Amino acid sequence: MLVALALAVALLEPASFTFAGRVADPMAAPISGASVTAVCGGRALPAVATDARGEFTIPLPAGRCTVTAAFEGFAPTVQVVEARDGGRESRTFVLQIAGVQEAVSVSAAIGGVDFAAATKTLTPLRDVPQSVTVVPRAMMRDQLMTSIGQVVQYVPGIAAHQGENNRDQIIVRGQSSSADFFVNGVRDDMQYYRDVYNLERIEALKGPNALVFGRGGAGGVINRVMKQAGFQPARELTVQGGMFGNGRVTAGLDQPLGRAVAMRLDGMFEHAGSFRDGVTLDRYGVTPTVTIAPDARTKVTLRFEHLHDGRVADRGIPSVSGRPADVDVATYSRRGRRRAHVRDAHRLQQRVEPHERVQPDGPDRALVDRRAAARAARRRGDRPAVHG
Repeated sequence: MLVALALAVALLEPASFTFAGRVADPMAAPISGASVTAVCGGRALPAVATDARGEFTIPLPAGRCTVTAAFEGFAPTVQVVEARDGGRESRTFVLQIAGVQEAVSVSAAIGGVDFAAATKTLTPLRDVPQSVTVVPRAMMRDQLMTSIGQVVQYVPGIAAHQGENNRDQIIVRGQSSSADFFVNGVRDDMQYYRDVYNLERIEALKGPNALVFGRGGAGGVINRVMKQAGFQPARELTVQGGMFGNGRVTAGLDQPLGRAVAMRLDGMFEHAGSFRDGVTLDRYGVTPTVTIAPDARTKVTLRFEHLHDGRVADRGIPSVSGRPADVDVATYSRRGRRRAHVRDAHRLQQRVEPHERVQPDGPDRALVDRRAAARAARRRGDRPAVHG
């Protein structure tokens, strides 16, 4: 009786459709472990996975079915199958490599980045009426920058001027200036070479600066922001060397002296020669800083800087009528002095050899002597004597 019941149930069920296939990549290589799913009549069937040869078999009920093959790193492929009772069909699914997509979300507080050192107020950058470029300490350290002239090479709209080789001078948007320099928002218009050993960052503001600073140029300003004394112990030492006897050492020390007082000490020493003889540089500086912060709303900073810069001003070769002056190369180079010595010896040999070859006697010798005396007189500017 049970056997007859089971046979009756089997006769009532519709015959299944066998769907087989293969999943491959664009190079026709099989993809093992790909997932194959089917949806028939709104009902999802259990997924199957491809074997090592990329093949699969999935039974489908009669009707229209949607079969999807998918694998990580590939775009899924969908095919529609018309399943018939007791039928069988085989297809190939080729999966294309999926494109790379990545979403990045950036959020910030309303007001943007605040800018305080040069403006002396907590001002968002968007409200500063100039174009602002900030060169941080990390960039100056990575590029081994030691001067304002080296820093402005990375600031658009600003170029370094020679400054007669004894001061910082910049050209901001075509305006030349040696006075539009500030330190922590305070004017620093002395004519000297500034160092970067004690700086946290350099702020370059381009555009008319009278609105922010009062008296100033039309091009812009350079503002140096010095390092603050921190309440975490820190030590820093940098040693640098280069050609022509260049040597430089910088050091920094942060030391808290209590919950409300901290001290910082920055120091620098540099000695360098030049590719030109007699041109040297000896520079050293020290900057002690004390910060007093009794509460979150009060901070007092005391700072002193001593900088010594002793150098030989090398202004290059002077110009005459729009061209470099015709000066002896020995004036500027030891190697040039050696070349000049050889050249002068060659000229002397050319002058001496004709006299060594000519040995006149009698009246001819007297004529040669008179001509030599006349040439010597002309070189001295004297009027030669007239002989009959």
